[in-house]
Amino acid sequence: MARIGTRAEVWFSNVIASFARYVAERTLPESVPMLMRHDAVVDSFNYAKENMKGAYSFLDRFDGLALSIKEATRRFPSRKLVLEFGVYKGGMINYQAGKFPELDFVGFDSFEGLQEQRMVRGIRTALENGKSRLRHPAAGTR
Repeated sequence: MARIGTRAEVWFSNVIASFARYVAERTLPESVPMLMRHDAVVDSFNYAKENMKGAYSFLDRFDGLALSIKEATRRFPSRKLVLEFGVYKGGMINYQAGKFPELDFVGFDSFEGLQEQRMVRGIRTALENGKSRLRHPAAGTR
């Protein structure tokens, strides 16, 4: 039986092959993957141009959420609480809290992810029964 190589040698060979593929796809303008990417970008652009004339476009997710918060405060001026679910490391909530100091921000995270099916059923059941364990901190515990 022929020897393929150690794990490190195989890993290194795969890295080199991946890098070569990456360079070839980006430097050969007529390569199939580059032509496919180009067509996908042009197709997406044309679709957006025709069907999404009034849609907003943002360079990053922070600006999109900031506009949503600004619009919500315009529509509901008496509401001052913003909840974020899945805060991860808190980058978004800290940014928005700095941008909107007049609002109260509360973040939640399980730090383990959610079990989608079970959570959806639990939320639906809580809403149908009119019960929820989520309370504003000022409301106290019940």
